[in-house]
Amino acid sequence: MHTINVLMVEDEQAQHDLYTDAIEDFNDGHTDLQIEIEQVKNAEDAISRLESGSFDALLLDLRLENDSGDGLNVASGNEVLKYVFDGGGPRLIINIISGTPESLESDFKARFSSSPLLMIQPRDKDTAEVLEGLIQAWKTGITRILGRRGRLHSLINKIFFDHVSHGFEFWIDKNVGCEDALLRYTALHLLEYLDLPENRDDDSPLETSYFEAEFYIIPPVDKGHPSTGELVTYEDGLYVVLSPSCDLEPRHIKSGNEALETVYN
Repeated sequence: MHTINVLMVEDEQAQHDLYTDAIEDFNDGHTDLQIEIEQVKNAEDAISRLESGSFDALLLDLRLENDSGDGLNVASGNEVLKYVFDGGGPRLIINIISGTPESLESDFKARFSSSPLLMIQPRDKDTAEVLEGLIQAWKTGITRILGRRGRLHSLINKIFFDHVSHGFEFWIDKNVGCEDALLRYTALHLLEYLDLPENRDDDSPLETSYFEAEFYIIPPVDKGHPSTGELVTYEDGLYVVLSPSCDLEPRHIKSGNEALETVYN
């Protein structure tokens, strides 16, 4: 049996009871999957539980216990988001369920769009629908891979102790500028391990176990210049960059501009 662990940050007991009842109904009808919910009422307790616990999802009100004013200028749910996004908090599914969604700080608004991982839900939305969306996101395995105690965490531990620790004198000799190189080194080991049958989530042969969406970086990383495989617009057309990386390395010319015009030829 699998369990989805949910932290609900909500100071109104009636709202918490609505979700508790919906979760009990779901659990009564399922034996292979259960939802466990824990409630806290303020930002301080929420951050404390996120630091010490292991959760798959966060149901977050923005205006919480002890907040003053109209909930627009003082909404401590933003403090919880600051911890998650900027303070080394856990990676988890987040649903903002608030009667004052306009109190979401502007720095966070771009993150909450139509993504099933980061959503703003109306406070009166049917609880069963909210839970169903959360369950569908959880079923992808995203929190089991990238969560605080997920597969990625375990694989990085293995790489650190079983691989990086061997031959580390070469890195000591290099002495400076190691961090980016070590990140690439770790990433290469991750790719090797993910190709092992025991690390794939099905029994498909390696050549059929890939999903086309995994090769798209959305949104693209803005490096200031195109890279191999990227889609670029030029005049009225849309093009795929096929030039190899060695031909796309930015080269400064006398004017100080980067000579990348050949990308579009």
